[in-house]
Amino acid sequence: KAFDAFDRMLAQRPDATSYARASYAHELQGDISGALTLMNMADSATSAHDVESQAWHAAQLAHLHFTARDLTAAAREFARADALFPGHPFAVIGLARLDVSAQRPTDALARLAPRLETAPTSDDFQLAGDAYAQLGQLDDARRHHALAAALAQAEKAPVTPGGNR
Repeated sequence: KAFDAFDRMLAQRPDATSYARASYAHELQGDISGALTLMNMADSATSAHDVESQAWHAAQLAHLHFTARDLTAAAREFARADALFPGHPFAVIGLARLDVSAQRPTDALARLAPRLETAPTSDDFQLAGDAYAQLGQLDDARRHHALAAALAQAEKAPVTPGGNR
């Protein structure tokens, strides 16, 4: 039903939002090529004055390129996202993921350091743990991986009435 709703959305009001949602639907179905086409359309349909949205679309394009193992295109789009909106969380995490995949753990840790000190996510801790493992600092790797797992579990915890988890 959701995929049918995305199709109706595209037919009724083709815009950046509908293209992005349809792109995600294609990604979920394993159609990365179709997802890239639609996310490029979303990016093109975004106002030049909305740099945060442009950065978000660039980061989504980068994620899709990374999924397709086109690391050059992924790096280009993550860098574009970071240039458009410096410090964009998806850009920083994506660039750190590329650093780890290219065996550049010190670059990844330098990139992640500000996020780890302010508002870390489970992805930040996971990538830091992977970087520490590459450096052979196994205690730090285990500690960061444990923090990633704990935070991921907390992120999945249901919210009860009143906002308590």
